[in-house]
Amino acid sequence: MKMQKKPPSIHTCSRFFQPEYDMVSTKTGELIYTVYAAPQRFSTQLELQDLGLQRFAILWDEHPQYEIFELIDRALVGDLLSPVSMIHLSRETLTIVATLPKGKNAEATSFIYDRRWNEFALKTTWQSWELQRLEPDELVSLEADNVLRLNGPHILSKENFGVYNYWEVYFAFRDIKGWKEMGY
Repeated sequence: MKMQKKPPSIHTCSRFFQPEYDMVSTKTGELIYTVYAAPQRFSTQLELQDLGLQRFAILWDEHPQYEIFELIDRALVGDLLSPVSMIHLSRETLTIVATLPKGKNAEATSFIYDRRWNEFALKTTWQSWELQRLEPDELVSLEADNVLRLNGPHILSKENFGVYNYWEVYFAFRDIKGWKEMGY
């Protein structure tokens, strides 16, 4: 699928995070995903670090569910967003693609992390969703027509998601074009 970058169609979605750009199909003009940025103090290892900027994507269906903005706000306030690279909200399921730390306490960390996300997914103003958390390499296990399986691996290979120090990447709104040349 060929995509192109466009200015975001929704300019304000939250007081905590903002859109950077939309990616749309060059063939149909359909919105595929939007890249967002938010201030963040936690790394993918769920440890404190200096204040940085996190980049992540929301993958959209034909009928976007903007209720996802409330869930993201809750995750930011609850310090749960830092390991997330992509989020997708369908009518019944909230799917997050997140890389949690491996090692000694990985199972306990995963259990607590999922439990806290479930609390947010069940206590929204709009409705409740079933939580599905996947590691990036698990996207291929989804049904063939799932938007995350269709687009997720390509998006992860093309985008730079994660938490970055402001001085490394975004100081004074530096353009993203130079990331690859700088090794990011």
